[in-house]
Amino acid sequence: AMLDVIFLGPIPGEEGSLAHVAISRFFNHLPHFTQKGVKSFAAAFKAVVGGEAMYGVVPIENSASGTLHSTYDLLLQHDVVIAGELGVREVYCLCGRPDVTLADVRYVLSHPNIL
Repeated sequence: AMLDVIFLGPIPGEEGSLAHVAISRFFNHLPHFTQKGVKSFAAAFKAVVGGEAMYGVVPIENSASGTLHSTYDLLLQHDVVIAGELGVREVYCLCGRPDVTLADVRYVLSHPNIL
């Protein structure tokens, strides 16, 4: 069966990424669509080009790191077109144990694009 939408998930197949939020908003007018998370931009493009999905939702820029050149490279390498655009606000927070104050923080672990 053909999947309608492929998205980049934080963990392959799991919901919660910004691309998944974009799918929920962009396709919310449809009565039904299927979706599948993949682990890389390249996998999303491969799924669309290979006929596994009608659409792939990938970011082209973000507020933390700017333009995502790897997505533009993949657009040039594959026979696909941009069919739509949607902005999704990125929100980040610093999480810690309840007994730790901000003054106690010495190291923060994060994805490199965030800090």
